[in-house]
Amino acid sequence: ASEQYKGSHFVEFISHSDTWSALYQDVFRANPLANEVLTTTMVLLAGTVDFVSVGVYDDVNGWTGNLPIEILEGPGHYVGIAGGVGQIHGLSKITPTIIKFTTTFNYPSSNLGALYIYPGAAAHAEIGQSIKVTRVQVEDGYESTEYIKTSDSIVTVKSHKLQAFLVEPERTNYSSSSQ
Repeated sequence: ASEQYKGSHFVEFISHSDTWSALYQDVFRANPLANEVLTTTMVLLAGTVDFVSVGVYDDVNGWTGNLPIEILEGPGHYVGIAGGVGQIHGLSKITPTIIKFTTTFNYPSSNLGALYIYPGAAAHAEIGQSIKVTRVQVEDGYESTEYIKTSDSIVTVKSHKLQAFLVEPERTNYSSSSQ
């Protein structure tokens, strides 16, 4: 049986590189403006490692503004930023951890912003390291709303610039990146 959180299946992401290896999705369809804010929430389980690195990145702003990561529910603790990416340690293989963080773009950008999720340390992954993720939601502004399973309904968001990060088995659009 696959692991689920409130009916949403977890996707296990396994690193295929010993350097940068991430699950990522472009979350902007258009250019972010200066001072634009995104709020990201997701549900995590440990895989082969019990920590994860997450953040939103674009070529103009870099990793700026990914502070702090708040644990809304479950085990784990925020250990700060490493290379601009926030880290949560102490994930459980059984009890889900729900996290939330905001990203503020300091400068306008002509590039797409992308959400990255790394098993373990972002720049120091080991081949085979994994974490499990579900219910990833990126929204405009400081507040997050209740998760909407995109395969069951049409989702309307405040900004037409955002696109979903879909990890549901019926609809996936994320990519994996290894360097």
